[in-house]
Amino acid sequence: MRKPIVLVLLLLAPVLLHADRKKAVEKFNDAQKQLSRKNLPKAEKLLQESIQLDSSFIAPHQLLGDIQYGTRRYNAAADEYTTALKLNDTEQVLKPEQLHVITNNLGVAIALAGNMEKAKQTFEDAIRQDPDYPIYHYNLACTYAELGELDPAMRELQLAWKLRNNLGEGEQFPDPRKDSSFKNYLNDPKFQETVQNMVF
Repeated sequence: MRKPIVLVLLLLAPVLLHADRKKAVEKFNDAQKQLSRKNLPKAEKLLQESIQLDSSFIAPHQLLGDIQYGTRRYNAAADEYTTALKLNDTEQVLKPEQLHVITNNLGVAIALAGNMEKAKQTFEDAIRQDPDYPIYHYNLACTYAELGELDPAMRELQLAWKLRNNLGEGEQFPDPRKDSSFKNYLNDPKFQETVQNMVF
């Protein structure tokens, strides 16, 4: 007697999943509208509702992370970025440039939350996945600098500069002379030698 019910439920599951995704997308779109109106609390609430409807929908995790990052809730933001990346491991829907943004935001959020060792590991892992993307190397250089490890910081900074032609459309190479991560080294000969031939 139970088998037909189970079969019906199994048959309905994809339909329900599709319906939940549709509602989740609607909540996400509404959240984007609220964000464009600078209504962050409403946007955040809608994103949380979107995630409740379909927790495997990557976009609201990323955007919620962005809001939390922008409001300095770095641990919460890191959790959302981590979830988005884990979901993409299965779904493989993010484009490389999207992966770059989320991964960079994740590493920086972790660093700003005060966990430099974990931030370093995040960028090292990212480089293993995509060794030719310069900003991963740049952010790893920043992390080393924050840790007081100037030599590896300069090696990563030099490598980032060499790979600068791999920047995505609209991306610019950061000026390390204006980056707070390097503020303690502005007068250091090693830092000056590294950046002297960089043109911004």
